[in-house]
Amino acid sequence: MLSQFAAFPDAAKVLTKQFYNDLPTFQGVTDLQVKVELPVTAIVNGNLIRGFADRIVLGISHGKIVAADIVDFKTDNLGEGNTLLSGKVEHYRPQLNAYRETIAQMLKVDLSQVTARLLFVTAGVHADLELTDK
Repeated sequence: MLSQFAAFPDAAKVLTKQFYNDLPTFQGVTDLQVKVELPVTAIVNGNLIRGFADRIVLGISHGKIVAADIVDFKTDNLGEGNTLLSGKVEHYRPQLNAYRETIAQMLKVDLSQVTARLLFVTAGVHADLELTDK
């Protein structure tokens, strides 16, 4: 998959081990596991959340999952010069918040250790979601 993003270094870096070595929530992990199209289900704020996470990278330390990063692929047009990026991030924020809480529940990982980002594949741009814990 990395070769598909060769022309888009911003997007390609999200798919590398080095990216996760530098991610604060992944500091000290001894192993990475990548899951694609992972079914996710949980009750979040009284609502049933069901879906498929495009890509989840798990940080493992001493055989235990200690961090997770959700990468959601999007094909939206971001406009000339990516002017629509911030609006698209805000549009998808509720979905990623729900996925983040779902993954934290499913994996029994503290919510602060679950991060999320959008990867706009058409534009080759990745957007880190600055999420806050509830």
